[in-house]
Amino acid sequence: MLTVAAAVLSLVSLAAILVEYFSQVAVWPPLMAVGLWGLPIAFLGLVAMLLLSVRDRRLEDSAARRA
Repeated sequence: MLTVAAAVLSLVSLAAILVEYFSQVAVWPPLMAVGLWGLPIAFLGLVAMLLLSVRDRRLEDSAARRA
């Protein structure tokens, strides 16, 4: 859930940056940081969730074979 929140927050931040840019308003630096770092953090979270899921499935399969 944290990964999804980071991705959504980052996409909203990027949209706000575009609106500020086209309105010719100075972009707030923390907003820029969220836009810059949010999607890579969300991607790493997604990869971590995928690897944990694969590990759990392998453990379940090996336990089912033993039983």
